[in-house]
Amino acid sequence: MAEVTDGREGGSSALTREDLLKRTGAAAFAVSMFGALPDKALGFYGPLKYANKQLSGELKILQWTHFVPSYDQWLDNTYLKQWGEKNDVDVKIDHISATFLFSTASSEVAAQSGHDLYQFISPPSSFQKQVLPLNDIVQE
Repeated sequence: MAEVTDGREGGSSALTREDLLKRTGAAAFAVSMFGALPDKALGFYGPLKYANKQLSGELKILQWTHFVPSYDQWLDNTYLKQWGEKNDVDVKIDHISATFLFSTASSEVAAQSGHDLYQFISPPSSFQKQVLPLNDIVQE
């Protein structure tokens, strides 16, 4: 183990746990910052799969009307607008009462058209066959 002088009265001492944690934290921070550079699209899990790919088109979302009205306003007018501009996607969101989610989803599944994303409070298993597997994205 390396001997380090820490300025304490004892002169030199072994590398302390605190020093080790500080150095490890600084190294982890440096690695994470390097991984965040756009020209070096690396992260802790390796190269980013979708580093230079752009979304385009339209994304339609159906969500239950939130019990905090200001959340819906923030989501629609702030977050989704910024996200859509950043990703070159026209985001359209509809809010309906939670009691109509199941029946609306059922009719859109039967028609094979409608919204791209749904936000259920508790996703019903009856729609499992119509859901696209996202295992590869989740595991990233």
